[in-house]
Amino acid sequence: MLAFSEGRAAARLDGQWGFTDTTGRRIVPSQYEQVFAYRNGYTPGYAKTAAGLHRSGRPGVAPAYEAVQDFAYGLAPVAVIQKVLGAMRRTRWGFIDVRGEMVIPPQFTRALAFSEGLAAVRVEGCWGYIDREGYLMIPPRYEQAHAFQHGVALVVEKGRLLYIDRGGACAGRARPLESVSHISYVLPLLSSIYVVSIRKASMEISTLAVIGAGTMGQGIAHVAALHGRMVRLVDVSEDVLQRALQTIEHNLERQVKKERITATQKEEALSRIVPLTDLEAAVAEVQLVIEAVPENPDLKAQVFERLDRAAPPEAILASNTSSISITWLAARTQRSAQVIGMHFFNPVPVMQLVEIVRGLETSDATYETIYHLAEALDKTPVTVNDAPGFVSNRVLMPMINEAIYCVMEGVATPEDVDRVMKLGMNHPMGPLALADLIGLDVCLGIMEVLHRELGEDKYRPCPLLRKMVAAGRLGRKTGRGFYEYASN
Repeated sequence: MLAFSEGRAAARLDGQWGFTDTTGRRIVPSQYEQVFAYRNGYTPGYAKTAAGLHRSGRPGVAPAYEAVQDFAYGLAPVAVIQKVLGAMRRTRWGFIDVRGEMVIPPQFTRALAFSEGLAAVRVEGCWGYIDREGYLMIPPRYEQAHAFQHGVALVVEKGRLLYIDRGGACAGRARPLESVSHISYVLPLLSSIYVVSIRKASMEISTLAVIGAGTMGQGIAHVAALHGRMVRLVDVSEDVLQRALQTIEHNLERQVKKERITATQKEEALSRIVPLTDLEAAVAEVQLVIEAVPENPDLKAQVFERLDRAAPPEAILASNTSSISITWLAARTQRSAQVIGMHFFNPVPVMQLVEIVRGLETSDATYETIYHLAEALDKTPVTVNDAPGFVSNRVLMPMINEAIYCVMEGVATPEDVDRVMKLGMNHPMGPLALADLIGLDVCLGIMEVLHRELGEDKYRPCPLLRKMVAAGRLGRKTGRGFYEYASN
């Protein structure tokens, strides 16, 4: 019998493997020659020399491969046998999605599961790293490679063991190896030692509070609860909280219908969310607070001052701000080392990115804890420095602002501006439709921060943007922005 993972344990009976739950009830019959622990709801299972992936006790991907590995980021490496000439055969690895469709064609001599958005693959005897689109992000040049963890990966290059960052640059001291013939055994061992040393220094977050039950707050609560965290969702209005819970339930139900989660997972997630209007009571016993109130500097400063007084001394205070200085917010507290930016993107259950923003005083322990939490929520964390707009909005908002200028000056209609960017620049959504999705008031707030903090005229908010916000035309959330939307 193997240890429990995700509520299931592999157990062998009469020479065949199956799975039992925590009560000992057999939930997957004994039918496999070899199994592994569940991860993200799936487990590789080998039956009659073929490999497939099973989900919650029912077939998820039928046994059709020579070998499979774990799902991560919605993809799993699989090995297929290809015919070359006559009776000659060769094995090549590709990646399938949860429906069993081949997303990245079999072209690698070996592949590992995705970790932090990258997967190690072997091409012509050397290892490199690809992204989820199959593009080589780090060229093949290593004798051995291991999965990324906490922003670094262990590799062997020219007989030297070293750490590399996501750009392929050396991120740690290298040392020569007397022999690399058994490095496939050494590498995972050293990696596990490295990861354990980091995780011992970071806090494991099991209970958190989300302040603000708007679009971003409810999305953060949704994702955290779905990944096993107890969530206290806080807002000043009972009506806002009830609408937020209804939205979360609706979005979870959509995931059930798409078979991304089960009905049981949905109900368990909803049971973990507790709505509260009393901020002080809500944060009294949490390990982490994520502030997600409107993008107003004065409001956020007031919230952080209250959180600093009410939250436990060891608690971390994170902000979902998209533009306001983390260092400035941290100065409103007596715990600047425990203040950090955790910028999610809308819609939170769908978007993979989380910008991790370190303030001037943010400690390494706080950073490691939040980075690890983002990974645990199946997000891809990217570390950025504390600067106005960070990376995402420093690039995005001026583009949206310029698109609004094009409309104001009569260069083109909103529809045509978006059509140009979608068809000409291959953007999945036009800048004005995206502005409606984000909220025109949010866009205005970010542009004002960029203009005030950076002082350059190119960040001056378009007058039409100001006029539309003043008129209450804020986009999707009010039913009208650059486009009109049917009311929910």
